[in-house]
Amino acid sequence: NCIGDVDDAVAKRRVAPCFVRMHNQLRHRKHLKHKARYQYWCLLSALGAPVDITIAFGKVRWKDWSMRENKWSYGVRHAYGLEGQRVVYSPTGCDKMIKGDPAGKGEEGGCHDCPFVYAADVAGLLKGAYGLADGDVAAILAEAGPRRQCLATFRAAHGADAYDVAPLERRLRKARVDAPAKEVAGLERELAAARRRTFECPTQWTDRSLAVREPDDAEEGFDGDDAHDYEDLLAAVS
Repeated sequence: NCIGDVDDAVAKRRVAPCFVRMHNQLRHRKHLKHKARYQYWCLLSALGAPVDITIAFGKVRWKDWSMRENKWSYGVRHAYGLEGQRVVYSPTGCDKMIKGDPAGKGEEGGCHDCPFVYAADVAGLLKGAYGLADGDVAAILAEAGPRRQCLATFRAAHGADAYDVAPLERRLRKARVDAPAKEVAGLERELAAARRRTFECPTQWTDRSLAVREPDDAEEGFDGDDAHDYEDLLAAVS
């Protein structure tokens, strides 16, 4: 799975709140500090954005890209495993983002930590990014801890769990017809545990949202109309 146009993916709620927070910061301030910038690039890489598109996107969105073009273009290629030791770097996972980075908090663009823990207005972020009502947001923030709050946000946005529980549901329905009570009880516990599972990395939000998209959604990815859009973008910044 991969995202298509970055703005479109945000508008369609295909990305996690932490990505939305960085994306909004970049859109409004035209800048991200080092750790947020690198996390943003790693996320774009993990979500399927080609390296040339990420660089072209940077040229358009960063106000001071032209002054640091060689350094930042190298940084993008480094995140993609095309420079240095040629290791493809993974985005920071949820555990580390929840713990946060004290050096980054409060600084302009230092928005690479978990918004459920550190964002000044997480309620506003959820309402703006996912179109959630006040009551939905209140219920989300009443959940215990950032992981469960993120899971509740996904459920509110997409009407699905973080992981595909349909096979377990089918097994449980069948077991309730002809299986012993002990087997039924075991499947019920297994299903309940599966529904409590939370995301480990922001990319899992995107993978799962693409899996549960509506049947009439157009194919999303870097092809078709998006490819023509990005050809125009590349031509504009070349």
